[in-house]
Amino acid sequence: MLVHQHCCLQGYFAMLWTVAMRILCTLTPEQAYSLKITSDNNHYYGTRDRSVSLNCKFTLDSEDLEDLDIEWNIVPPNRQEKLILWYAQSLIHNNLYAPLKNRIYFTSHEPQDGDASLSITDLKLTDSGTYQCKVRYLAREQIKDILLTVMERPDKPVCYMDDEAVLNTNIRLRCKSSQGTPPLKYRWAKLSVNRMLDPDAFVDAPEGDLYLDKITERDSGTYRCTVQNLVGMEDCELILKITSPSTVIDGHGPIAGTTAGITAEVGLEDCEPVLNITSPSTKNASIEEGLTACVEAKVRCINLGLVMCTGSIV
Repeated sequence: MLVHQHCCLQGYFAMLWTVAMRILCTLTPEQAYSLKITSDNNHYYGTRDRSVSLNCKFTLDSEDLEDLDIEWNIVPPNRQEKLILWYAQSLIHNNLYAPLKNRIYFTSHEPQDGDASLSITDLKLTDSGTYQCKVRYLAREQIKDILLTVMERPDKPVCYMDDEAVLNTNIRLRCKSSQGTPPLKYRWAKLSVNRMLDPDAFVDAPEGDLYLDKITERDSGTYRCTVQNLVGMEDCELILKITSPSTVIDGHGPIAGTTAGITAEVGLEDCEPVLNITSPSTKNASIEEGLTACVEAKVRCINLGLVMCTGSIV
């Protein structure tokens, strides 16, 4: 009985072996060997004048690499793909595409070992586009499309103010970068004193402006503006000094409720002599005369440079 069972088992396994061999013999080469691109990133951002690597790693369960073929193509919009880099029969063929000449290479010195990634140096804005990694083994093929976007990083911005920062007034701190691929995003931070922006402060992120309403001494200090896009960031700093309100006169006399004197001075080299006009507190008409003289002198000197014209209540 045992001998009969043993003979049956031998016959059963022999039959399984025969069936398995027949299946293997009927498989085509692409069914017999597994080929797969494993990299999953489909979009890369590169910085102008720098380098980028587009990943294309693959697995192949065969040690015979004689028939392995690797291609990189660029696919211009609405145009046929162009071959830019090629590996075949242990040879690398480069400089196949003039706009990328001497700027592309396989990241690995042995791309046949599973890393067919592409490196591009000295990036140009015109290098943006769709790149295609194609790996073939015998009749089996894997393709991966990768989008590359080349951007220009922001340059160092300039921080400045439109007007003097006067106590209890509204002001705008400005920050501008002259270059950089949009979208550019600006943000402001306070570095000194309480190191916190006023809760009522408003930041116009796309434009780079910081609005402060009814400023107080608490708002004085150092502010930093940072501009950023997807490939880089830069910053600048500004020191905000709060000044007390100065007397404002509209040319028709002193501010209501004041009877004090005013001194107006205009001075500049190669201009008329310094003009000193002091009005007694009892003669408001002289204040107007002093301001008029100041304005006239300023007009005469405006083409020669900065004119100082200060007023004060004494």
